[in-house]
Amino acid sequence: MTELSNPVPYVPRWSPVITQPPARPLDKKGLLDRIETLILSVILLGPVFGCFFPFEAYFNPQVFTVSSMAAPHEYVATTILSRFITVFIFFLMARHYRVYLKCLTDTKFILLFLAYFAVSPVWSEEPWISAREIFHLGQFFIISIHFFSLYSLRDNIKILTRLFLVSAIMCFGVFLVSPTLGRSTDLAGYEDAWRGVYNNKNALGAAASLAVIVAFYALTDKKNRITAIACLMLNLILLVLCRSASSVVATAVCGGIAVAIYLQRHIVGRMASVVGIFLGVAGLAAIIATGKTFTKLLNRSSDLSGRTEVWRFVIAAIKRHPLWGYGLGFWGFQTRDKLNIWMGLGWAPPHAHDDMLDITLQVGLFGTILYIFSILAALYAGWHVLKRNAPGALVCVVIVFSYLVHGLTETVSIFPGSNAVVVLYIAEMFLIKMYADPSFVVDKPRFLQTLDRSDPATEPMGAA
Repeated sequence: MTELSNPVPYVPRWSPVITQPPARPLDKKGLLDRIETLILSVILLGPVFGCFFPFEAYFNPQVFTVSSMAAPHEYVATTILSRFITVFIFFLMARHYRVYLKCLTDTKFILLFLAYFAVSPVWSEEPWISAREIFHLGQFFIISIHFFSLYSLRDNIKILTRLFLVSAIMCFGVFLVSPTLGRSTDLAGYEDAWRGVYNNKNALGAAASLAVIVAFYALTDKKNRITAIACLMLNLILLVLCRSASSVVATAVCGGIAVAIYLQRHIVGRMASVVGIFLGVAGLAAIIATGKTFTKLLNRSSDLSGRTEVWRFVIAAIKRHPLWGYGLGFWGFQTRDKLNIWMGLGWAPPHAHDDMLDITLQVGLFGTILYIFSILAALYAGWHVLKRNAPGALVCVVIVFSYLVHGLTETVSIFPGSNAVVVLYIAEMFLIKMYADPSFVVDKPRFLQTLDRSDPATEPMGAA
């Protein structure tokens, strides 16, 4: 009996070595997976880049869109869309719940403040509106964990780049079809400012700013480079046309942060950190010392287009309910507290124009502390993964900083109907995961990397 020249080694049943590959590669997307991605992309894009904002109000003057948020159920098309999104989210949960559960450890900080937000209807002045808002935030969280768990970071960047490109093309399309509809014609002093398919010029500016960050990183992907260039160029043009000074400043600040981090990690080392801190402090001092001059350069008044007056009334309201707030969805309430702010200002702001102030107003100091803790946890993780030069860490850190900078003059995390928090949640999840798992890679979906360590059926044939 002749011996085999290459005998097959005995493999015990408990061994991690697999002699046969899985029936279907888990990193290949089937038809149903592609349909899911398409539907979620449409949801993220949205008629006005907001899932639950009454998009029928887009055709009304912007001064009437505030009251629309208080009762979106009065709009038939928006109601139908909301019901569809709800059913689809439950379908995703039923199909992928095992994958979602395995990834919850990477979302614990987000879950912490969302859980606190969820109990705000207990003390809310209008519990139904608060419950509706937390339900919407919960749906955004499910969408975020879906993209985080089933797609790699590089795939997420690719999807976002395409969405921002489509939205930019839609903005130019609206202006070509109806220049009046695509501009802020009813805002005094900003009649020529573009808003495109968004509900206002600041929303367009915030989206264009985020698109520039995402598209710039997407340039590193050769297969996605043409899309990234088109997305980058169109959104840079929109960033100028929307005349949103806060978005321009946020883009410049985030660009400076990205350059400083890159220099510090790759070229000049720690000296760049010292120089960067010095220049940052000096620049901030110069801005404070010459505030009026700085705002004139941005073509803005010293009160930041009325924002400081809004902050004064909001702070006064916070002092009456500092610990618990008034309840999530405050700006949709029909209560005396909100009406006092509107009557005192002489106009109806749709939010506090400051993220931290708005969160404190709605869920109190406790909710604000939990939200800040989640941001700091992501930045702490980002600092450590940047020291390891982890691929993809820089873009996630810059995205988090982008939200922080925008949050100084706008409400971005709990604005009614806005799905902008999805991108923030995804960036935070990836940073936490990269910090917890140094072997994490950006080119492979999160759930596959989890299975690789726990399920031998996902190991390649002959792997040790």
